[in-house]
Amino acid sequence: MVERIAIILGLFEVAFFIVAWKAAPNGAEMAAQIQHMPLTDPDYLYLLAANLGTSIMPWTVFYQQSALIDKGLGVNDMKHARNDTLLGAILCQVITVAVLVAAAATIGKHESGIDLNSVPQIADAFAAVLGGSVGRAVFAVGLCGGALVATVVVCLASAWAVGEVTGIHHSLEHHPTDAPWFYAAFGVILAAGGLAVASGINPIRLSVGVGVVNALLLPIVLGFIYLLARSELPEHLRLKGGYALAVGFIFVVVAGFGLYFGIVGTFG
Repeated sequence: MVERIAIILGLFEVAFFIVAWKAAPNGAEMAAQIQHMPLTDPDYLYLLAANLGTSIMPWTVFYQQSALIDKGLGVNDMKHARNDTLLGAILCQVITVAVLVAAAATIGKHESGIDLNSVPQIADAFAAVLGGSVGRAVFAVGLCGGALVATVVVCLASAWAVGEVTGIHHSLEHHPTDAPWFYAAFGVILAAGGLAVASGINPIRLSVGVGVVNALLLPIVLGFIYLLARSELPEHLRLKGGYALAVGFIFVVVAGFGLYFGIVGTFG
């Protein structure tokens, strides 16, 4: 039920497709600019690290494994779970592309030099494409959809982690009186997020910074996932042979980029 609610909330992110479509990006211009990325600029690398860290987020991996266990899925459900993961990964990246294209075609092209240090400023920049109230409404709907899904995932992942580390009851199937620490952890994380927003901290800088931290953690997270897939899965499901080499190579490349972009982007 919780995941169905999250999916419904996440559908609001489709609003960014509208913005990207209305922005009418120039394909030829996009292809030409890809060849001129400032890969020697530490600020640009910092943003690349944040982008990578928000595309492959360690805590979503933790959430997924806990969710599979909480739903009682077993080896026989592996095919469906993999299809869910594939569909989710594709949809997530397509939405990310829509946001980036919309931003580049609007803010980057028509609003050069605009400040993007707050959510209202970003909303105003996107609203320029669709116009006034409609633009702000579309942006707000898309942003709220993504934020609410992230809230559910982060809070649940944290609550499940507390239960797994302490060895106490930790499931949405348990009544709050049967799993008080699980629900308490969920509430504490939710309250902490509210306090962070109310503190006046810049949410844009915080979000980018968290993305960079995620990128720096990729070698650890992907490394352990690879080891688990090689040793702990049932024999017929383990990574083996050429496929294991291919997955390992991809993991090394992705983790290496995350580490490099994060370190160079942070320390110049």
